Amino acid sequence: MNNSLRFLKHIIIFAGIMLTFVALSAQNQDQDYELTAKAKHNNNGMGRRFTVGVAFGPGIDWLQPKTVDYTREKTVFNFRAGVLFDVNFTQATYYYFSTGLFFHYDGGRLAFRDFTRIDSIPQAADISRRYKAYYLTIPTGIKLKTPDFNNFVIAANFGMYHSFLLSSSIKDKVTIEAAGEMVEISPERIGHAETRPLKIREAIYAGLGLEYIIRGDFRAFFYANFSHTFTNFFNGQKCWNGITSEKEVAKLNSVEFIVGLNF
Repeated sequence: MNNSLRFLKHIIIFAGIMLTFVALSAQNQDQDYELTAKAKHNNNGMGRRFTVGVAFGPGIDWLQPKTVDYTREKTVFNFRAGVLFDVNFTQATYYYFSTGLFFHYDGGRLAFRDFTRIDSIPQAADISRRYKAYYLTIPTGIKLKTPDFNNFVIAANFGMYHSFLLSSSIKDKVTIEAAGEMVEISPERIGHAETRPLKIREAIYAGLGLEYIIRGDFRAFFYANFSHTFTNFFNGQKCWNGITSEKEVAKLNSVEFIVGLNF
């Protein structure tokens, strides 16, 4: 957990430095835009008030458990896809309000000890559980962009994800002690296990990106973002450990790599 906190601290510090650099660069170029016709000519490609884009990409997720005796196991792949809408704050091309509509496939893997049913009989077991959750997500954030250098633009973005649960599922790997040995039980003998993620998820995100001006308003882009969910991944009123009676609490962290096109 301490390593995760140190990693998050380093990400925030680095993102803060880069955001400051991008903001100062954008501010200086915005002043030049007002003073020279050359700046206006160079930046007319994305000077429109409103732009639309499509984006998708993979990444990695991990759950950071807060429940006693729950441990994180591995990272898992995530995926995002959707449309984005950017609103230009000025006549230049450096400050944008960004929103959109995305589908997020998220999850993680935790290990813990809990009761499970074997032939309809409750029995304590070691469980490794893979969580999958599908969300409809509305991002709200800010994009800051530098002037273009040979058609390339450096950008930073930060904001919040507002996610609404569409569906969820789990897959268990269960081990029990039998005749003095640890034996893995096949999922078919366990029956259906249920998980209830929280219906609404709130997260913050920040990252850096690179955009390439193809022609006029047409841009290709790549962004690498880190996001941290500050709401519980689980529904605290319905998810608890059967042995300890502790509520299940975990925070979802993600690194995402997004590619797309702006029109």
